[in-house]
Amino acid sequence: MVPFMHLTSTAPATEGGVPIVFLHGMTSSGARDWPAQHWADICVRGGRPAHVFDLPAHGNSAEVTAPDAVSIEKIVDHVIALADDAGGTIDLVGYSLGARLAWACAARHPAKIRRLVLGGISTRDPLAVVDYEAAHQFIDTGVTPADPVTARISGLVAGTDMPHSVLHMMQGIGVDRFDPQAESPKGETLFVAGEADPMCTQIEDLCALVPDSQLVRVPGDHQSALRAPEFQQAALRFLSVQA
Repeated sequence: MVPFMHLTSTAPATEGGVPIVFLHGMTSSGARDWPAQHWADICVRGGRPAHVFDLPAHGNSAEVTAPDAVSIEKIVDHVIALADDAGGTIDLVGYSLGARLAWACAARHPAKIRRLVLGGISTRDPLAVVDYEAAHQFIDTGVTPADPVTARISGLVAGTDMPHSVLHMMQGIGVDRFDPQAESPKGETLFVAGEADPMCTQIEDLCALVPDSQLVRVPGDHQSALRAPEFQQAALRFLSVQA
């Protein structure tokens, strides 16, 4: 059976330190956002187990046949179950949608997340306002949705292997609207934002909600900032991994 969230794990030859878990962005995959040679392999060489998830309907994870098959709580539960299996505590790294989900993990289970890296996170919550009926219609017919947010997201989803499945996942997540004032992490947190990323123009507002946090800006927009060497360097340094 294809898992709800496919997991790729690598571990040091000897018992390692606190595991590091990675969550990717929307319409991407674990392997694409977190290529092993730049992340997991370095973590393992530094004595840290690394776990890379594929979100539902992405990468090697299962197809999502209906919106109610996915929720933020179900994804959080998968991550926290891994933390429990790994000894109770993990470091968590997320980008874009993965950062939104990592935020929820840390806010709802603060004792399980030691350090948190949030890249490309936005105060906005587009998944809560998408016209999903129009988005599905676009996939089937090519008719561009009138709503610009829906049109932009529909165009992104159309290029995936399972576009309807991805839309179901987004709709299931979008039910739980992002409200950072209502729940926010309390532990050590690193925010990373691309200098030209329009998604992160209000990231300081999120930083203000997390007392033990710091913000690093790196070159690039929302797509390229994740690839910037400065992103990797800042994240690994924060996680105490020797690159």
